[in-house]
Amino acid sequence: MLVQSYSLRGLTVIGAFNISNNVMNLFMLVMMAGGNAISIMVGQLLGAGKEKEAVDTDRKLIVFSILLSIGVGIILFAGAGIFPKLYNTEEEVRQTAAGFLRIMALVMPLDAVMNACYFTLRCGGKTIITFVFDSLFVIVVMLPIASLLVRLTDMSILLIYLIVQLTVAFKVVLGLILVKKGVWINNLTKES
Repeated sequence: MLVQSYSLRGLTVIGAFNISNNVMNLFMLVMMAGGNAISIMVGQLLGAGKEKEAVDTDRKLIVFSILLSIGVGIILFAGAGIFPKLYNTEEEVRQTAAGFLRIMALVMPLDAVMNACYFTLRCGGKTIITFVFDSLFVIVVMLPIASLLVRLTDMSILLIYLIVQLTVAFKVVLGLILVKKGVWINNLTKES
């Protein structure tokens, strides 16, 4: 639905978004792997009844995930102008794709924190919260902002994309609050 909103700005945007999304998917593997590591390692500690160790491990993995995303973001930002050249398309599409990639690179640390919080909450069984984190936020916040900005302003698509991507900051704040409060510390292996 977000891509459909962006597509109202023309075929250049559609092509550029497809290119940047393909490239970004490769870089997102690092964050997804980090999130899965959090789920496995912290979930195992929770299941073993080692709550304090789970909290400590979670904090370390969140920090590691942020640092890793900064490194990967630097590589993505540096290569943003190179990756679109692998595609046989117009120069305007390549430049727009490079812009999307640079924005993705800049927002990557926020995405890493959000992703780490998401997997932390999930490993403690907070599936409703993760549903809200994932799906509901896109529908209630990101989609309306994107739709309104595309339809009612003459802002460049890159500025609109940046604004929409920065809404992740709300999820980061909420996620950090929930993780810090410890609502996720729940041993799913104990009998009721």
